[in-house]
Amino acid sequence: MRRTVAIVAILFSATLAEAASPPSAQLTVALQLQTGTTLPGIPVAFRVTFTNAGAAPLTVPSMAVLLVRNDQGQSFLAASDVVRTIVVVEEWAGQKIPPHQDVSYTLSTRGLMNHPAWFVDYRMSRPGRFELQMMVGDDLREEMGVDETRQRAAVSNTVTLTVQEPSGADAEVWSLMKAAGGNWGPGLLFGPAGQGIAKRVLAEYPNSVYASWFASTCPAPTAEERESILRDWLSRALEDLNTNWRRFQLAQLEIALANKYADTQPERSQSYQTKARAILNALLKVSGDDALTKHAKDRLDYLDDPPVEW
Repeated sequence: MRRTVAIVAILFSATLAEAASPPSAQLTVALQLQTGTTLPGIPVAFRVTFTNAGAAPLTVPSMAVLLVRNDQGQSFLAASDVVRTIVVVEEWAGQKIPPHQDVSYTLSTRGLMNHPAWFVDYRMSRPGRFELQMMVGDDLREEMGVDETRQRAAVSNTVTLTVQEPSGADAEVWSLMKAAGGNWGPGLLFGPAGQGIAKRVLAEYPNSVYASWFASTCPAPTAEERESILRDWLSRALEDLNTNWRRFQLAQLEIALANKYADTQPERSQSYQTKARAILNALLKVSGDDALTKHAKDRLDYLDDPPVEW
């Protein structure tokens, strides 16, 4: 399903007050959502802008957590896996902000149901209204609660995400997802029940919004099956905002298969390498997504000079 979304959050900044070991008081963080609405289980991208109001360069803090307030008045730090809340953000870790300037980064969904990592938290996979704030710092720890994290972090503005009640075919898919484990989370895709639901959705509900997300998260027990599912889906799916990231995921799978067969079936390995190179070279020509370009270049560099295993 082809959908066009726009940046909808109103951009403003929140400056950190004095606290124990905080980031520089000159650093402000502004948060946007790529879209203010979604369906249960489908993540959205973040756009994060860091502003340096001071006269000296600043380093962007590497750690980030997401504070969530639901429409029942409950607040929690979203989990990025079963126990962790802190994400070390590779998109901006260690980057410099010149004096009196700002830098912006996009945390893309990458076309996957489990990215950005906080969307693995099942508490966000239900219809409702959620207020989100991002907190970033270099001195954050898992055992910290909300108040201590806030004291040690630069805190963004609040943005609102509305998770809509699915309708039509999407409602039928959502019923299947809930039946998989009561509380849906993308981690269920990596077990037999979740994989069975994904295959059923791709076969019976190919026009649902959910179908492309299941195809790209590759719910199958082997890399060969995952590669086949995603390649087939991309060959017939309409283009959307996540198509190029899904092509990148396909290239990743083909690189994994090239490595798998490098010693035992070199011709097969070379075939997978050729397919991966074709995708990655095409992605280098895509404009407007610096992170995608960087990842594609990194993977091509890997193919040109793979690490030596001892």
